[in-house]
Amino acid sequence: MKKISTLLGLTTAFVSLAAMSNAALVNGSFETPTANAVAGFTTITSLPGWTVGDGANAAPGTGNVDVVAKSLWNPFDGNQSLDLDGTRPGSISQSMATVVGQVYFVNFVYSDNALAGGTNFPTARYTLSGAGTDTQVLAHSGAQPNNMNYVPYGFLFTATSNSVTISFTSLDPALSDGGIVIDAVSIIPTPEPGTYAMLAGLVTAGGAFLLRRRVSRKK
Repeated sequence: MKKISTLLGLTTAFVSLAAMSNAALVNGSFETPTANAVAGFTTITSLPGWTVGDGANAAPGTGNVDVVAKSLWNPFDGNQSLDLDGTRPGSISQSMATVVGQVYFVNFVYSDNALAGGTNFPTARYTLSGAGTDTQVLAHSGAQPNNMNYVPYGFLFTATSNSVTISFTSLDPALSDGGIVIDAVSIIPTPEPGTYAMLAGLVTAGGAFLLRRRVSRKK
């Protein structure tokens, strides 16, 4: 029960912060453009608020991404999520203004393409640069349409300049069309020191639990 409560607390904190933000990233839950109603997804090279580019292993100029409707798999927030591999591996990035000295909380969730039947093992790189610096390789497998098993990620930083850029880049092979799924991305100024101290504790506890779970599966 303690493990479940920790993850529920972390997820609740993410959702609460997203509701508080009035300076969040644009289109962080990928609600626009609307995915094709028949196919349940749309492959795009233009995404409101974001710059779409190539994946790390994609041929230059071939990268794209998919916005995916809840008719194909459950989003974490809203009606859509984003697959970093469209017909080829892609990337997305966005910059936003920050205030020097202000503490911000970066948060998002990730999973993998649920239509691969647990046979793909995609990876992607998340990077934060500019006013804050952070990077992680994201790996996920085994998602199912009604059980995406989204993993939350959070990071606190104090802005050192007037802008920050967040990016997600697929690390999958050049012909991959099923990648890491991203949703509920935001960068939020924290309201009070006590709030971000609480969030730091939740992120640490949540990360420790996920690490223990991965280790236990290997035994």
